[in-house]
Amino acid sequence: PATATTVVDVQAHTGCRDSEQAAPILTEEVSGSPAKADSLAPTNDTPVKSPPRTDDDAEVASEPIGEGEVPPKKKDAFDAPEVAAVVPSNLYEDYHHPISTPVRRGRFNYASIECGAKVLATNPEALEVTNILNSARDAYLLNPCEADKWVVIELCQEIGVDVIQLANFEFFSSTFRHFQVYGHRRFPDMLSPEDPDWHLIGNFSARNVRTTQTFAIPNAPAWHKYLLLRFRTHFGGSRKFYCPLSIVEVYGSTLVDELKQHLELNAHELQLVEQLDASSSSSSS
Repeated sequence: PATATTVVDVQAHTGCRDSEQAAPILTEEVSGSPAKADSLAPTNDTPVKSPPRTDDDAEVASEPIGEGEVPPKKKDAFDAPEVAAVVPSNLYEDYHHPISTPVRRGRFNYASIECGAKVLATNPEALEVTNILNSARDAYLLNPCEADKWVVIELCQEIGVDVIQLANFEFFSSTFRHFQVYGHRRFPDMLSPEDPDWHLIGNFSARNVRTTQTFAIPNAPAWHKYLLLRFRTHFGGSRKFYCPLSIVEVYGSTLVDELKQHLELNAHELQLVEQLDASSSSSSS
């Protein structure tokens, strides 16, 4: 069928008064289909206002900006988190960075699920929390970045903690940045960061990498059986949604290990004293 031109009266649709002059709008029926109200096209007398666009990336520019609004500032994927804008710039100056020395092969991980370590509590948003105690690289604890992220771990036994290893192996996600480690020698009264009896072990600042990061405990060893890890910031700011954690490994020495080390040291010192006495006796004779 031939294409017909239809005149639609805006006054009938908008309820304009008789005194108002509403210009008719022309639409076309395509292939005999009836014209629909949502396909009305404006006339030449009605200018079309397009929302202003910025030269930001497609993710930011895809959201329309109204008149009088300030276009959002483009953020880099490695910008500091938004919390840095409202706190002093030197807040994280005393945080310890990861060391380049790897953990000696053969050291025992006291945060392993194989030896009986447990995740006692986390923030309520955390999912698959026990994955951080496994050695599998494709399993992880998943958290939304905007959450107050923390986890309480019970080690296999009380040890003098000297090294902690953390990692996030997942690409297209955010990595932890500034975090704190607290310790407790006995079972905490409150399995949360609100417990005032937690002892601060150290403040740490991680790198934005997808490998295992090693952190040396200051003033080691720190004797604890329960650890609280609290993650303060993350890389990527508000543009990142998920903040996974792949592994947590804790290394140190037990009381028996410390006793053996002291005994060996004392035995060595005693041997040196005996040698000195023997040499002095032979020289005097």
